[in-house]
Amino acid sequence: MPKPTFPSSQPSQHGALGVVRRLPNALEDAELVAGALRGERASKAAIFDRYGSLIQRIVVRTLGPDGEVEDVVHEVFIDAFASLSNLRDPSRLKSWLACIAVGRAKNVLRSRRRRPWWRVFGDDDVDQLEGLDQRDLRGQTRVGYDNLA
Repeated sequence: MPKPTFPSSQPSQHGALGVVRRLPNALEDAELVAGALRGERASKAAIFDRYGSLIQRIVVRTLGPDGEVEDVVHEVFIDAFASLSNLRDPSRLKSWLACIAVGRAKNVLRSRRRRPWWRVFGDDDVDQLEGLDQRDLRGQTRVGYDNLA
């Protein structure tokens, strides 16, 4: 009777039917992380090229398609490269970057909620509002509201 075999904790190259399949970038990610830690720009560029579109999709799904998406994506990679030495398992690079992206996007959503109401207006409108006292401001608000109706 053959001994039962148990799955190892290491990723297998063989599927359920013994079909050889390609491992999901685990080894390549580890090499890219090692290169990025050495300061190789090519490794950092390869990480950005490989995962930039994924990070962008995560940010767009969280924030919606607006002008802040590109900034947030770049901030994710800036944060990631600055703290790359904290990545314990380089083969988990993809999920680590995704967590950073979700966290950054949530920070943007929080900051949107904290924005003052006058941020709805453009800078020119704000300049006009700053010179008004409270009574004039209430009057301008009423006029604007009446124009909407």
